[in-house]
Amino acid sequence: MDRLTLLRCSETARCYVPVTDALAAAIADRSIYGALTVADDHHLELLEDGRLFVVYSQIIGSWQVGTVHPDVWTAALDHLATQLRAFAIPRLLAKGVAITDLDITDELGLLITQGNRIALPTTQLRHYPAIKRMLEKVGGKYRKGGFDFEHGTDIVDILQRLRAGEDLNPIKDFQFFRSTAPVARRVCEAVNPTIGMRILEPSAGDGALADVLLAAGAEVTCVELWDRNAQLLRRKGYTVLEQDFLDLDPDTVGRFPAIVANPPFTKNQDIAHVSHMLKFLEPGGMVSTVMSTSWMQGSRRAQLAFRQLLEQLDAEVTPIEAGAFKESGTGIATLHVVIRSTASVSTPVLGTAAA
Repeated sequence: MDRLTLLRCSETARCYVPVTDALAAAIADRSIYGALTVADDHHLELLEDGRLFVVYSQIIGSWQVGTVHPDVWTAALDHLATQLRAFAIPRLLAKGVAITDLDITDELGLLITQGNRIALPTTQLRHYPAIKRMLEKVGGKYRKGGFDFEHGTDIVDILQRLRAGEDLNPIKDFQFFRSTAPVARRVCEAVNPTIGMRILEPSAGDGALADVLLAAGAEVTCVELWDRNAQLLRRKGYTVLEQDFLDLDPDTVGRFPAIVANPPFTKNQDIAHVSHMLKFLEPGGMVSTVMSTSWMQGSRRAQLAFRQLLEQLDAEVTPIEAGAFKESGTGIATLHVVIRSTASVSTPVLGTAAA
């Protein structure tokens, strides 16, 4: 079912629209019935040339209320055709009707939400490899017969957006590459966390670093932009600031004796994040963070300035073992950077990719 088939095979394609106050007022202004029964006594008729009419449902009569741009009504018919197909196909398959021309959108329509799980249909999916990749990119983990998601994930919204053709990849969008256990221990142990110690985690993810700090008795403040991860952190009991760390002001949350982090890397974001972290340190405080290697070889202004800054601060820079983030989906080379704050060095405002 598509828009052209819908137009060719149907005398009238019907769909429901909400009766808003503005729509009711516009109809009641000319209707002989007034405003009380707008939904019962009238319907809208959209012609192929884009003219929109209000039509009396019980008696003969209508009037034109406007013209709809062809792109708008074409999109509306496409949407209606998709809805009809998604409604009909599962019911036909349930009755044993063989359908051989299902596209990936049709097969996405066969998936079923069950709590925090998207279940696969009993019908074999021709596009399963692509659907599997889609669901894994949005955080799904395969378990017999379906994909499990973290508690709090809005899987209904995910499925609707995938069916609408959106290319969802929040892991890439939010640059979320989870710190593995060995990396997390290394980064956290560098600040020597103790009971009651206040520590900031500016890109907390799902808590890989924060969990190590919490186990040592530290009081961790987490900053996390991805709503899915922010919900997970709150369920673990953390104080969470759900926002972009670069928009956070130290006067809002105070300063900390230690900061641990695994910031995003793309387009020199790690330079911007680490530079911003220094503003949140107490005198004598320490930053222990994962970074990419790009700033060490790059010739951009921000990279040159950052190298100079780390030299001034006598930062400790050591490589992290190759493949340390392989299980998180990336083979990028990484470094462990430790910075101790000093009152004698001012922190410059460093740019990102364009600088």
